[in-house]
Amino acid sequence: MKNPFRGRKPHSLIKFLSKPKILKNTHVQIRTRLFSDLKIAEKRFHLTAFEYLKFISDIKQQTKFILSFLGF
Repeated sequence: MKNPFRGRKPHSLIKFLSKPKILKNTHVQIRTRLFSDLKIAEKRFHLTAFEYLKFISDIKQQTKFILSFLGF
């Protein structure tokens, strides 16, 4: 499996993903924001859209597991 970070430090991708995103609750803006994130991820981190979305879902799964483990 290829390294999705390709020489970059992993914390830079995590910092990029965890930036606060100000969204109004409209599907168009959410889709637009996600699309622009995918484009940035592609350019800055050389990730495909699928790798990026998988990375996000992995983080969500890990967070759920940790929170459930801690009893939240």
